[in-house]
Amino acid sequence: MRVAVSFLTSNPDDMTAEKILEKIPQLEEAGADTIQWDLMDGKYNDNNTMQWFTWDVIKQVTENTNLDSEAHLMVLNPKDMVEEAAKYCSLIMFHYEACDKDEIQETIQAIKAAGKKVGIAIEPATPASAIADYLDQIDNVLVMTVKTGYAGQAYIDQAEKIRELKEVIDGKNLNVEIEVDGGISDKTVDSVRDAGATAANSASYILNNDYAEAINRLKGR
Repeated sequence: MRVAVSFLTSNPDDMTAEKILEKIPQLEEAGADTIQWDLMDGKYNDNNTMQWFTWDVIKQVTENTNLDSEAHLMVLNPKDMVEEAAKYCSLIMFHYEACDKDEIQETIQAIKAAGKKVGIAIEPATPASAIADYLDQIDNVLVMTVKTGYAGQAYIDQAEKIRELKEVIDGKNLNVEIEVDGGISDKTVDSVRDAGATAANSASYILNNDYAEAINRLKGR
């Protein structure tokens, strides 16, 4: 399982480039694969992380790590952010719920035009069927196991949704990663892995524990 680490916390002082870069060497050594940037504009939901995760912060961090980066755009009008995100991230994920059908297609095309992988994220209340028609156009589905907005929320079981997505992906012989995000820990990872998830994003579980032990547990080692 690919493991992404998020630096979204309840303490803004922890979300500076300096604080993040202090953790990067240990996370690299511990086996993390990816940094996920949780970019919220305060409009899609009521949190605004972009006051901390500025493009300058992202630039500083990505220039000083071998870890890959992915952007999780929890914003309205995500297409407008693609050009900037593409400078730093190999995978750009945007929310199905933030767009109408035309905007979804336009955003997919903008990400592809930038030469990056495309991900569609879905909230816990959104069924797998909502994005079935887009699976042959994308590289990643991000299944939220909490409502977007804030770190530290209670986990919402999405195993059945993951199984439904995997059935469609396998049935069409597609190469689409299923990633989970929200409340992922040693207590929840087995359920989503068994259901078919192939990548997991975690913040507090990794950052508040021994990095290597936590990452190895998520990877199923």
